[in-house]
Amino acid sequence: LVFQAVTLRWKISMHGSVYLACALMAGRLVGSHWYWALLGVPVVIWARVRRGRHTTAQATVAVLLAGAITIACLWMYGARRA
Repeated sequence: LVFQAVTLRWKISMHGSVYLACALMAGRLVGSHWYWALLGVPVVIWARVRRGRHTTAQATVAVLLAGAITIACLWMYGARRA
């Protein structure tokens, strides 16, 4: 819902945000050895900007927003399980 609201005004990158969220989820839920996947985030941002689909700001804001939401959800999940 947050991304849909932002996209109505400003086209942010869903590719970058989904990639980051998946990497964070894998690292937290499957095992910390999956955090290496975070190295691909700059590559996804570069690819979206290079293809002219987004500006650097749009891709970066999408990744930061996805990171904040994913970490908050993982934190709530962990707090509820404890």
